[in-house]
Formats: sequence, structure tokens, C-alpha cells
Amino acid sequence: MGICPNLEHCVFFVGKAAGKPELVESLKQTYCLADHTCCARWQVSKAKGLGNVPADLYPNALDRLRDLLR
Repeated sequence: MGICPNLEHCVFFVGKAAGKPELVESLKQTYCLADHTCCARWQVSKAKGLGNVPADLYPNALDRLRDLLR
């Protein structure tokens, strides 16, 4: 899939995960630099626009997608 097109604009890594370098690196490797289509943040941005992605949404929070994509 390649690098996520939202990576440079993803507020999750500046806000929610700031100060947690191990978490940031792990999530980036799994979701941002591999298959970004599996990322909850990317899925919301694709469906609703980047500005509608909750700042506290973790990339692996797929359980929240149903409510967010309504």
C-alpha cells in the first residue's frame, strides 16, 4: 500500500501519542508505513474528510468505526 498520505498531517502523533516514542513507532510501522487502509484514522478521513477524524482516535480503534462512519 505504501506510506499513508495523511501521515504528515496526522494529529494523533502530535497530540494523543506525543511523549510515547515506542507506541508511536509501533503504530507508524503497522499502520502508516505498511497497510494504511487498515487504520481507523485513515478510514474516517477517507469517508468523512481529514478534519472529521477525532484527535483521540487510535489507528487500531476499529471498534469505533461504525459510530464514526454514520
